[in-house]
Amino acid sequence: MKIQCRFCNQKFKTDDQVVLNEINTILHLDCPDPSNFKYIDEGSFQEIILRNPYFGDFVTKQ
Repeated sequence: MKIQCRFCNQKFKTDDQVVLNEINTILHLDCPDPSNFKYIDEGSFQEIILRNPYFGDFVTKQ
């Protein structure tokens, strides 16, 4: 299972620059975000996945 950006529908690559919002949605840093959710983390996709235990299952499945 791969995670994709909800705004552009592209699957994330490990080096993509992304942000994580307060409802645990990951999106590309440069994708337009019409929601008003606060960003709580920023970095490469791999960094975000490894820093947030919420995504632990995705680390082992990818």
